[in-house]
Amino acid sequence: MGLNSSMFDREAMKQRIQAARDQWRGCEWQTSFGPQKLDLAGIRRRQAILAAKATRGEESVGWFQAVQWLGEVERDAVQAAEFADRAFAEAERNCWTEASDLLSQAEALEAKYSQLDGYQQVREAFQGWFAGTRNPAEIRQDV
Repeated sequence: MGLNSSMFDREAMKQRIQAARDQWRGCEWQTSFGPQKLDLAGIRRRQAILAAKATRGEESVGWFQAVQWLGEVERDAVQAAEFADRAFAEAERNCWTEASDLLSQAEALEAKYSQLDGYQQVREAFQGWFAGTRNPAEIRQDV
């Protein structure tokens, strides 16, 4: 059974998920990383690899550490986006419990980086739509 438009604004949710994804693809905020206090805002892992190879000594070590951290940030961003996409698919099937659980996982990844709140906003919107459901008997809850 598909979603009732009065319960769930499909396009608005897609836009919220896309906004969260656009907000977080990697390190999108200012940092003061490591002893060199590197600002990694907008730097991707592959760029940090180039910087690590182009420098020597402690600076190179700092960039290699940044490579590891940026890799984690980027992996978390991809995984959070995947959780949100899966949550959207579950919501379309009226599996609100599963959708909520998946969004909680996306939000937990996002919470590791206090500068972000896109997936929190997506989860809050889902909760609003869920609370507005007029016929709870139609909601499937996968256990």
